[in-house]
Amino acid sequence: MKTLSTSLILLVAVLLVDIETALGQCTYTSKPAGGNFNSPGTWIVSGEGCLGSSTPTTPTSTDVIKIVSAVTLDINFSLSGTPNGKESGVMTISSNGSLREAPEILRILNIDRGTLDIEGVSAPNTSQPQLDVSQLNVNHTILGQFIAKMRIGSNSTVNVGCLLLGNQGGIDLAQNARLIVSGNIDVQTGNGSINGSALSSSDLADVHIVGEFTGVNGGTRNVFSGNLTWCMEGRDRPNCAATGPVQDPPTGGNPFCRPLPVTLISFTAQTRPSGVKLDWATATELNNDYFEVQRSASGQTFAPISQVPGSGTTSSGATYSFTDPAPLAGSSYYRLRQVDRDGSEAFSAVVVVTGPQQLEALIYPNPGATTITLPTGTGQPVDYRVYTATGRTVLAGRMAGGTSFDVQQIPAGLYLIELTTAGQRHVQRFVRH
Repeated sequence: MKTLSTSLILLVAVLLVDIETALGQCTYTSKPAGGNFNSPGTWIVSGEGCLGSSTPTTPTSTDVIKIVSAVTLDINFSLSGTPNGKESGVMTISSNGSLREAPEILRILNIDRGTLDIEGVSAPNTSQPQLDVSQLNVNHTILGQFIAKMRIGSNSTVNVGCLLLGNQGGIDLAQNARLIVSGNIDVQTGNGSINGSALSSSDLADVHIVGEFTGVNGGTRNVFSGNLTWCMEGRDRPNCAATGPVQDPPTGGNPFCRPLPVTLISFTAQTRPSGVKLDWATATELNNDYFEVQRSASGQTFAPISQVPGSGTTSSGATYSFTDPAPLAGSSYYRLRQVDRDGSEAFSAVVVVTGPQQLEALIYPNPGATTITLPTGTGQPVDYRVYTATGRTVLAGRMAGGTSFDVQQIPAGLYLIELTTAGQRHVQRFVRH
């Protein structure tokens, strides 16, 4: 009986572990406006048992993560599995989504018994990778099996600084997919694989390595397989960690790396007194004709508002800036349409910014004004001038935003009030009874 009881206890314990694991995996879907990865406001949480107070407000390593908008990786993050092997983290980046670190803030994405799927897009888009991180680690899978833990869909682009391949860690690239490694590839323990799954030689996947191979001796021999092209520039990249010395690259690569296309490494928007300032930078450019700046009030339908010339072809990249002098009231959505000299195009991720508050006084009542309250929000004093339709000034001064003043002393009639502050100017009408 003692043996039987012990067996029953062990069985119940195993079942409880499985139940706990099943209840622990939640689905996190990014909201349309995106945001920081580690911000609760970025995510919609769903799944049975995943809406209680004990549910983490941001994704954990074993959750299902669906990125359908622009998300900034503001922490180092791992996709991993449970100890019993029943579940593992799954991250999907949709054709409209992206996961990128903030400019000049290095982040690590670790795939260890987890799965990363980057969905394909309708046309090649190398100017704005769906995944862009400083270091990507693709580690081992289920013991004794080789299953690719990262898949890059057709026409999609991934840009990483340093790539670490662990034991049996694999990356599959579909047709016309592209993997750009601006640093080194380190093969930590051998058996790592980068595989092309294209169906024909006309739509091969492509791997471009700016740095070198480091790691275990002989571990580079079988890294590349399937239908893909690859090249290695062999530049020294000391910022990438190495588990072994520099290794000879495997045979079969293209000894002449073609220039990288336009690779956008940052795109930001900031509210300024003069409007909304957009800044972006490229790492490399190939036949870049121009950037078309587009704006939207909803984030769905965009219209062009300006055009900025590109730098043609450059291996050192370039920086650009444009200020929208008349942003929309409330939120404005911006994106870039990059156009090559042959007419091909690619679109950036979308950035959203709240423009300057409308410079408007509160006139009460109107008609019949007795009191005017100056607008707040600029943080600076407001110059005001009340004048008649013929241009004669009847009141003028400077006060802090939010301050009210009386206009009962001026005669009845139609007036205009001119407001000026922080580089903004606004005129509105009112009637004094």
